[in-house]
Amino acid sequence: MFFLMLFVLEPLLIHRLLRQRAARQPVATMRLLQRLHVLLLLISLLAVVGGVVGAHGGWRF
Repeated sequence: MFFLMLFVLEPLLIHRLLRQRAARQPVATMRLLQRLHVLLLLISLLAVVGGVVGAHGGWRF
């Protein structure tokens, strides 16, 4: 997913769409990007927590 987003979608599609949107609505575009980054950060945090819990025997204490 990271490879697809970074090397395929971003240069071919997303960069152009964000530039057009930012020209029309700069504040709303920045707010959207901020929310998307927070969402990705939370997903990565869940993945790390899940990996640590799985490596230590699951939810059994």
